[in-house]
Amino acid sequence: YHPANRFRYWLIAGRLKRYLKPGMAVLDMGCGHGGLLVRLKADCPEGRFAGCDVSHQVIGYNQRRDLGIVFFEADVTAPDCIDRATGAVGQRGFDIVVSSEVIEHVENDHSLLRNAADLLAPGGYLILTTQSGPRYRVDLELLHHLRHYYRPALEQMVLSAGLEIVETFNCGFPVLTLQKIVANAMFDTVMRSAASSQRPAALVRLIMSIMFVLMKIAPKWSGPQIVIVARRPPAA
Repeated sequence: YHPANRFRYWLIAGRLKRYLKPGMAVLDMGCGHGGLLVRLKADCPEGRFAGCDVSHQVIGYNQRRDLGIVFFEADVTAPDCIDRATGAVGQRGFDIVVSSEVIEHVENDHSLLRNAADLLAPGGYLILTTQSGPRYRVDLELLHHLRHYYRPALEQMVLSAGLEIVETFNCGFPVLTLQKIVANAMFDTVMRSAASSQRPAALVRLIMSIMFVLMKIAPKWSGPQIVIVARRPPAA
């Protein structure tokens, strides 16, 4: 129900559809409980999907769900990430790699980007999302963001990993920006909500749906959400 997550999934699915062709292999680096992959597989059933995460418990949970997605355990910043991916899916090189809201959590963000580039087949695409702007209390204490990014600096990191920038923008203003400010002001309420497994009330779901729609129609020129699409250069 969370409008920012729905907005992010919508952004990624839209870009995936531009580049995905039947039979292409897609990897979600840092897939967590697989929510993004489930959405992408539903929107783009012609792809072959895999996800990796550092958590043994999370990967075991995902594997038991029988989603038609390959899940494997890997640290996305570790040197053996590429070998683990190759062993899990039986091929080297993905057509599309997604890394959504992961890079701000890892100590070595340069290693994540280098691994993402190495995981791509020549001509393959990376879809990267993360956050810009100030880190609020929710970002620090609930989401454990180590850093937020200034987009031009992140673009340079992507280029340094050997990739070419295809598309890059900030978005989410003003709705996502206001959501962050309100969540910070209501931190204790947000923490209780995050710890609860109950379905939000009908009015709350309605408000979240309206926020999601407003995020979708807002111009993509400013805001705390960063989206970068990059490509590994084709083989000479």
